[in-house]
Amino acid sequence: TTHEIGHYFYLDHTWGDQSESFDWRLQDCNDDDHVTDTPYQQGPHSGCPANNPNIETSSCGTPDIWMNFMDYTDGECKTMF
Repeated sequence: TTHEIGHYFYLDHTWGDQSESFDWRLQDCNDDDHVTDTPYQQGPHSGCPANNPNIETSSCGTPDIWMNFMDYTDGECKTMF
């Protein structure tokens, strides 16, 4: 619910809005969420990266903010906007 409320307030996903193609793996690092304190991120995360060392948690040359409510991680892993 919190994720959808973020969209209601015009927040994009942390990787930007070019993911509408539904294949985020084809994205580059030229789009973002238009929030200056969020680093560029190539695409979404799933599961809980904090509990799984096999999940890649960086892209575009910086650590991804996978704990952001506007990503797709599991609810218990989200702690910030």
